[in-house]
Amino acid sequence: MATKRKKKRKKKPAKSPLRLLTAPLLILAAALLLWYAYAGFSDRHWHNYREAGNRAYARGNYAWAAKMYSKALKEARDLDPYDPRVVKSLVDLSKTYKAQNRNDLANLAIAQARKVRAHTK
Repeated sequence: MATKRKKKRKKKPAKSPLRLLTAPLLILAAALLLWYAYAGFSDRHWHNYREAGNRAYARGNYAWAAKMYSKALKEARDLDPYDPRVVKSLVDLSKTYKAQNRNDLANLAIAQARKVRAHTK
């Protein structure tokens, strides 16, 4: 009869605490990265609209500048209704309206900017 040899079982190494924390730390790092990317890119549209408005204003295309500044204002308000970007957008709109001799709208934009600025102080 043939004798069977018993195989020696290897002991499983004990899991280190660092190894147990690896997955949660990776998940946390990924979540922070996504949050940072969202926060960093959230005002990208505002910057793009404002720059487009600035270029149009410099060319004397006040109708297009007003449209771009209005879009920038909407983006800024979507981020935070009392953000300084709202004030900047309103001031930009005001100067565009003044260039178009639409003083009533220019004054309205400045009044709104003052309210936002007063709320943040």
